[in-house]
Amino acid sequence: MIMDILLSTARAGGVENIIKKMLTFMESENFHIRVVQLVWEGERWLPENAAFYPLAYGKGDYNIEEFVSLYSAFLEKNGIPDIILATVWPYNCYVARCAIEKKGGNVKIISYMHHNIEKYESVVPESFKWLSYADAHFAINSDIHRNLYEYSKDWPIYRIKNPVDITDEYRKEDSRELSYRLAFVGRLEYQKNPEMLLDVLKNNTKWHISVIGSAEDDYEEELRKKAIKMGVNERISWCGWQTDPWKYTDDVDALILTSISEAFPLAAIEALSRGIPVIASRVSGIKELIQDGKNGYTYDIGDIDQLDSIIKKIEKENSIGISPSECRKSAMPYETEYVLTDMMYKICSVALDRALLPNSVEMPYFVGRPEGGV
Repeated sequence: MIMDILLSTARAGGVENIIKKMLTFMESENFHIRVVQLVWEGERWLPENAAFYPLAYGKGDYNIEEFVSLYSAFLEKNGIPDIILATVWPYNCYVARCAIEKKGGNVKIISYMHHNIEKYESVVPESFKWLSYADAHFAINSDIHRNLYEYSKDWPIYRIKNPVDITDEYRKEDSRELSYRLAFVGRLEYQKNPEMLLDVLKNNTKWHISVIGSAEDDYEEELRKKAIKMGVNERISWCGWQTDPWKYTDDVDALILTSISEAFPLAAIEALSRGIPVIASRVSGIKELIQDGKNGYTYDIGDIDQLDSIIKKIEKENSIGISPSECRKSAMPYETEYVLTDMMYKICSVALDRALLPNSVEMPYFVGRPEGGV
């Protein structure tokens, strides 16, 4: 089966990592995947042997009809796929549908949504209408599934978990005392709110944070200057972007995430799989992943007082109070092969116009059943 993954732009990040995992797994299952990127700025983020097709080069003032023409020309040259996964941005559903119709094809299109509709519409108005060009929809968390269902109860909408490689290296049960060390893993950008980390250190003077990630602009330098001004820079390890961030987390008590908006932080699942508890703001994906007191702690988005209360409670008890085995257990449903087998089943079912059965590997979210299950 030939599948096009149609996306707008790409860089090092969660969505890109998922696509790379899909390539490895699905091509071993007789899929041929073509990654079609509408705008490419020269950064090679896929393996050299990947079927990668950039359509436009460099930043520019492009419009959607130009993208339709570019993808249509690609299909003319390379042939029509069996199915298209229109990734992240709703307008890619429109681009895919119009390009296919120009070729006279009848290809199924699946949207792959990583945010709710309101978030998309705050950037691209009327994003909802683009979704109507898809035949089915994948949602990466329950909040997004409910959001799509509220807009249209007639759409086939399926929950797809984020795939994570579950390592054999993880913390065993122990009763060690606090190290007073936390780790932040992720890009340094506004939506992840790393400035809140500086407030944590200002208010909790025993603690140290390893910041594992980098910014694409001058934001990291701005953060460093602010940390110096606040007198907390000596308690920060600026580790930069790392291919293996977890080698910096052996002695940390928890992963800390401060996002303002994020659909499903992969770093949280990866930490849990290693037996590391997670302290995170209640963005949509975290609400279904973290159970307070069981595998981590959560706080209201941007609420430094709540976050301080969590850290002070941990400090007072001289223990994180979380079992590594419980953390690892909560990550297991996101294991790569399990998730991608489920995704592949649903892709094939949509492509072949077959109804999904209730005994699929991961229970599908049937239309009319926003909570899932049968």
